[in-house]
Amino acid sequence: MAGNVWEWCLDAYVETYYLKSHEKDPVAEWTPETGERIYRGGGYTYGAHLARSAARAAGAPAMRSMSIGVRPARALDPRR
Repeated sequence: MAGNVWEWCLDAYVETYYLKSHEKDPVAEWTPETGERIYRGGGYTYGAHLARSAARAAGAPAMRSMSIGVRPARALDPRR
């Protein structure tokens, strides 16, 4: 499914979060004070180097675009 559109994620955007975290897949909790939220996996119109889940960008949660969407999923871990 990667490469269709960018996908909004639960994570807040904190520029140095991954450098400071000791977790393998850290989640920066979003609050109105943190501001921006992460979206990942650029759409096919952005080039192959961005059409992967490791590609990330940030935007205000109210931002709307035809190239950003969501992927509904059911989490097995009740903490996420």
